[in-house]
Amino acid sequence: MKDPPLGLNERDFILKAIEERKRLDGRGIYDSRGISVNFGHDRGHVEVAVGNTRVLCQVSGEVVKPSGNRPTEGVLFFNVELSPMASASFEPGRASPLAVQLSRFLEHALKDSRAVDTESLCIVADEKVWSIRVDVHVLDHCGGLAMACSIAAVLGLCHFRRPDVSVVGELVTVHSVLDRDPVPLNVYHMPVCVCVGFLHGGKYLIVDPTWQEERVMDGALTIAMNVHREVCLLSTSGTVPLTSEQILRCTQIASTKVAEVTDFMKKMLAGSTGRPSDIEEAMDTSDILTQSRKQETVAVPPKAAVKTTMTEQSARSAVPDCAKGKVNVVGRGTARIGMGGSSAWSDDDAGSGGETESVSKAKPTAAVKSKTGKRRSAAAKRPTDDGDSDDEVVMMADI
Repeated sequence: MKDPPLGLNERDFILKAIEERKRLDGRGIYDSRGISVNFGHDRGHVEVAVGNTRVLCQVSGEVVKPSGNRPTEGVLFFNVELSPMASASFEPGRASPLAVQLSRFLEHALKDSRAVDTESLCIVADEKVWSIRVDVHVLDHCGGLAMACSIAAVLGLCHFRRPDVSVVGELVTVHSVLDRDPVPLNVYHMPVCVCVGFLHGGKYLIVDPTWQEERVMDGALTIAMNVHREVCLLSTSGTVPLTSEQILRCTQIASTKVAEVTDFMKKMLAGSTGRPSDIEEAMDTSDILTQSRKQETVAVPPKAAVKTTMTEQSARSAVPDCAKGKVNVVGRGTARIGMGGSSAWSDDDAGSGGETESVSKAKPTAAVKSKTGKRRSAAAKRPTDDGDSDDEVVMMADI
């Protein structure tokens, strides 16, 4: 089913607005529509909206046998599907010329320009390689499908992660995300398609035309370019002959738009790293005992025998008596704690038994020897608190 033709009044209104450098959605002739990106739960699942045009990209991978002419390169396949819910002109179960054209655009812009390293997809030469499939579904067609599909495909390839693979002899093992972290694809650059439409025989041009503007265009130029100003694709359509000056001017406009879009895509990809990792998504926390098992109390018998090792026994035997807190009684009224020597009080200093008792009660007591070795004793009376006096024996020395 073809789109119904535009009325003459509507067609004249659009052309007159473009002559006055105005557009139906309020943009300038060199302005592009706003872009929004939503990343899905699975890796490689991206939804892109350019204005009211919405596309969905899903990237998947599987291990296949390589082709005979390229045994050391992986397979990169692009497919664009136009569903009837996007536009009434799309028929289900049938590849329309527009879908084939968009698939060719993606293949030339991404695969032929070596944007993705296909040699890194090889597992075993001439036996096993990775086949990466990029499926782009158009959800709503409001013009500018080439730009929307290219952005979705690039973001899907950058967001996708393939399982890690190990090769031991002839055994090839594909590890799950619980065993090893998935591996990203090697994307060298990000080609973006920019469409420029020509009206009034090429006199006027507009960037990123809408669906109504595509109906009144006389021709279009689609340019796929990366941020390094490298042209990956150049395709023309319509009946408008283009000069070299017009093509050069279009490439300059496209380079500015591609730089803005590439900056936006890098920011979106950097923001998507904050999402949960693949291991956290694939891990079932209910299987972890430390998180789901309840705490249990273990009863210990009160008279449990504890065996000491030879090292502990030798360490205990080496502890001195002072460390154990043992008190040694040296004589009457004298004791020591620790490894000190004998008491400084001797029988000679104490004298008789009565004097010894008096000396033990004296406060303070001093014994000083003279130069001749003789000693003298003197008694001094010191009043007590209750008025009585006690004899205090002090050994004085002749000087």
